[in-house]
Amino acid sequence: MVSGIAGSVRIRRLKAHELGNQEAHGKRLDVTGRARQIRDTPPLTTTGLDLVELRNRHVEGAMVPGGDTVALHLLLQFPTDLVDPGTVDDPEAGRWMLDHARKFANVVFGDQAVFADRLDRDEKGRHVVDVFLAPKYIKRTKHSEKQAVSISRHLKELAVKHGTFDPAAGKVSAKGKPIIAPNLHNQGQALQTAFFEYLRDEAKLVGVQRGNAKVTAGDDWVSPEQVALKRQQDALKAQQARFDMGMTNAAAKSVELVRLERDIAVRGEEAARALSEARRVEEDANRLLTAVEQREAALRASERATMVAIGKAELVRRAQETTKAAQAAEGSRLEALKVDLAKRFEEIETMKIEWQAKIADVPAAIGRKLDQLEVEFRQLMAPLIDAVKRFQEGRDAMSPMQKQMAELKARPARDVVEGVDAETMRAFLDRGRSR
Repeated sequence: MVSGIAGSVRIRRLKAHELGNQEAHGKRLDVTGRARQIRDTPPLTTTGLDLVELRNRHVEGAMVPGGDTVALHLLLQFPTDLVDPGTVDDPEAGRWMLDHARKFANVVFGDQAVFADRLDRDEKGRHVVDVFLAPKYIKRTKHSEKQAVSISRHLKELAVKHGTFDPAAGKVSAKGKPIIAPNLHNQGQALQTAFFEYLRDEAKLVGVQRGNAKVTAGDDWVSPEQVALKRQQDALKAQQARFDMGMTNAAAKSVELVRLERDIAVRGEEAARALSEARRVEEDANRLLTAVEQREAALRASERATMVAIGKAELVRRAQETTKAAQAAEGSRLEALKVDLAKRFEEIETMKIEWQAKIADVPAAIGRKLDQLEVEFRQLMAPLIDAVKRFQEGRDAMSPMQKQMAELKARPARDVVEGVDAETMRAFLDRGRSR
């Protein structure tokens, strides 16, 4: 791609009315000129804008060939990335391009070719110079020399010079002579090459390149309006493509939306069923919770009743065990006392026999001693006799513990438990478990 770093040159052959149109365009008297105008900056020119008058003065006295073409319109586009057009408020902005455009025209067409020039500075693009030509040369014959205007002479010579046309390889006439007539395509190629070489060698533009060569013959020049129209058409095509893509996407999204709506409806029904089921489950849970609370209350009441019953039975059992233990302990103590008394009685009997044997000879002394022993024995036996008597009386009469147990059995269980504080009850039950 060489856009921005390559210049371009186009040439148009103007008829008389087309030259008038170009004058009106330069003066902004036509619709196209006013349409392109985006600012009030006047054009830069060294000749003025009266093209018809300038051309007539230019060719005055010269031999003008017949034909429709009255002038050449040279359009030179300078590289936009390499040439600074200057600021729009600078009255000399673009002077460099205008001067080089005239110099290039003089190099190609001679210094008697240019009759008008113009650089428009009120348009969007400010890199195009218009040069109007009616190339003059000295036409020599055997008898005279006269100044004449030629529309194609210089371009044909340029084509031969740059090798875009080889006379030796061209067609021949019916008489067998070479036809030295480079076509317009050959002339345009040579003109483009010459402009590139001028920008490179004379204008000293660093980095300039030649534009891409045309692959087909014919005029490929398009007006800025055509370029803008092409861009608008391309933009419209791109916009239409985007619109078509958007419509396709919209259709796809519409289908997707319908599917989503169906899914939403189905999920809505499922959600309604799920909500109804959740409410039913909630009601069942509430009923179950109520039943659980009632059952828990019943269990607590039953537990309290069981604890009362267990407490009462435990109290009775422990009281009985305590009474039995006390009776057993008392019985054991009495038995031990009886055994001890029996041993002592045996000892006394033994001593009595021994003493009787020893004091057989002293009956009186023994009698007294025996009496004394009897008194001592009676004194010694008195506690045992009293204990045996009390034991026998205890068997016949109800002990205080047994009376207390009888009273407990006669009272209701709730009264028994309520009369005992919780701490006493727990201590009592703990002692029962430890046993």
